[in-house]
Amino acid sequence: MFVHLLYHHNPKEMVHGYLGLVSDQTYQFHWDYDGKASEQTLWIEPVNSTDETVIPLSAQIDDAKSTYNYFKYWVHLRNEHEILRTGELQALSLPESLLGYERTNIDVRWVIIHNLTGDAQSLVLDSLNVTKKIYAFDQQLEVIDGSLELPPYSSVILQ
Repeated sequence: MFVHLLYHHNPKEMVHGYLGLVSDQTYQFHWDYDGKASEQTLWIEPVNSTDETVIPLSAQIDDAKSTYNYFKYWVHLRNEHEILRTGELQALSLPESLLGYERTNIDVRWVIIHNLTGDAQSLVLDSLNVTKKIYAFDQQLEVIDGSLELPPYSSVILQ
């Protein structure tokens, strides 16, 4: 389920600490600069995941806005809220730039919206039957006068 929630603005902070296709044998998880981490794979020379192309995990851990902390935030929410693990899932009809679905569990309904673009997107909430933000990695994000301005590559949970 969280594959749909995980989008972030910095292409140098790739999801798994590497840049490249999974089938590409030249990818490696990038733990630290200059291959200093003891966990770093040494059996193959990295091509796609280098200091120039990927911000390593060691540099992301203390950066509150990093991809690492973005994923940590959403995984924590998923673990804390049953609706994000077991609720019924229904896709929403939204503009191409947005991905949205609702999760329902007994009498609770949450709407999850993702901005899939590098541009801010406006969304009027009337048609979604929601009025307030519950969670967003970007704590500045707020519902104002029934609409929402989603920053690039951001996600929000509404109720």
